Amino acid sequence: MRKVRQGLREFWKIRLSSDKNVVFENRSYTAEQPVPEVGFLIMSNISKDDEGLYWCRHTETGIVGEVFSLTVAYVDKIPSDKHIKVEPPYPLIGEQVMLICPVPSAVPHPAINWLLNGEPVAHSSVDAQPYANGTLVIRRFSTVHNGLYECVVWNFVARTSSRTIIDSKHMADRSVHSGSNAKCSSLFRSSILWFLIGCLVTSCSVLFYLLCVLVLMRPTSRATIVPLMWSRSNPLLGPGFRKPVVPMPDLITGERTSELQSYQDV
Repeated sequence: MRKVRQGLREFWKIRLSSDKNVVFENRSYTAEQPVPEVGFLIMSNISKDDEGLYWCRHTETGIVGEVFSLTVAYVDKIPSDKHIKVEPPYPLIGEQVMLICPVPSAVPHPAINWLLNGEPVAHSSVDAQPYANGTLVIRRFSTVHNGLYECVVWNFVARTSSRTIIDSKHMADRSVHSGSNAKCSSLFRSSILWFLIGCLVTSCSVLFYLLCVLVLMRPTSRATIVPLMWSRSNPLLGPGFRKPVVPMPDLITGERTSELQSYQDV
């Protein structure tokens, strides 16, 4: 048994005989029953490095037998720096919550089970819906959903899991914080609304005033438009006798001295 390189490819070349078995890489091997010595290639302690194509070739004739593709089933461990992701991190009562499991690489495709405090989530709440991609959706979060969540990734070879805790204390802290933020936001929106209403009322008042000024100051022959001109032009509206004021001429010629005298007496 030796390793051979051909171009960029590297493979093992093992010589077998019809009366003797060969253990791959001389690995430790124990069997409950003895294996007949007929030229078997025995592989134990399989790892992902053993994946590949295997075939046999007759030494004398060069005839190649059937090519066999070896696929190793496995489940990688979830790294310690990866945890279940909770969105939002500290949920409130009535919110929709999503838990995302860090699914590792596995062959064949693994199954994913969700546990709440060691029991299947389906037994704890009807609002929790698991999906094949490793996501758990809680449609309406409540206090019964507090506790230790665990996602278990497994197939027929191995299993691995990750855990997280949803604590009602953190949930309450976020509730108080969200309540104060909501109150400040509501007060700010209310102040903006009243400010805009005040600006609108002021603008309407100024516009109405300008329209009234334009109408009242417009020159017109109608006496009813301008009350001041109306009161002066209509003597029936004012009390007492209205004495006309007539300018005196600079020079008067002619023989009408009596009229001038009477005019000055007035």
